[in-house]
Amino acid sequence: MPLTKDALKRRIDQALGREPADLVIRNARVLDIVSGEIEDGDVAIADDMIVGVFDGYEGKVTLDGRGAVVVPGFIDTHVHVESPCVTPSELDRCALPRGTTTAICDPHEIVNVLGTARLDYFLDCAGHTVMDLKVQLSSCVPSTALETSGARVTATDLVGYRGHPANIGLAEFISFDDIFAHSDDALDIFGIDPDVGDTADRNAAIPHRARHRQPGDRTFEVDNVLLGFLLELDAGEPDDEGEPGGDQPEDEGTDQDVTRASFHCSD
Repeated sequence: MPLTKDALKRRIDQALGREPADLVIRNARVLDIVSGEIEDGDVAIADDMIVGVFDGYEGKVTLDGRGAVVVPGFIDTHVHVESPCVTPSELDRCALPRGTTTAICDPHEIVNVLGTARLDYFLDCAGHTVMDLKVQLSSCVPSTALETSGARVTATDLVGYRGHPANIGLAEFISFDDIFAHSDDALDIFGIDPDVGDTADRNAAIPHRARHRQPGDRTFEVDNVLLGFLLELDAGEPDDEGEPGGDQPEDEGTDQDVTRASFHCSD
């Protein structure tokens, strides 16, 4: 709904303290994202917009925020909602109460299996979540020519989503080998992002590594050192007998019962 001039005047007056704010949160500590300091102060809200922080405000309704720290909403800039086998509505239920107000997702894992029908599903669900869920268009389905996938998505398929309000651009492009090989399908997808959104998420491939990934080459050795380091981290610290792992604490679970949900936006 467009902001009317009268509504704008109300917000200005509440921000300047000329009239009580619709809602004031008092006694909380507020994070100053410019200085990084946490300061005492009020938060004044008019309609659904924060119009003032730090100063003392009068409010038509007040909330006691004692013991709490007020911070801007967190933005998860890259998430695959389906990886933990949950739906967008379940992500909304679990993440929003913990401060994540915006998430940018790439549903390429489920699109890789079920095609554009599940891309449609994610875009539809984005209109039903409380958090601001933005959906990128899965660009690599299948992710490589060597993969046996359940679907295939082309540039022609993706262009059809031009202008969808939940779309925020092209998702991560991971098939860089296809780009180096001048694959027509990959180049078509790689070049359509100005039509389907304002942004594109492209994984960076370092060309000299693509050219010289052979045993004995320095880049090959570095990559394997990094891989070994990651495997050591995954194995854990050695126990008393020198074996990795040792006694591990039992999983105590979490305070959220995150379950596998059916594919309905209303769940």
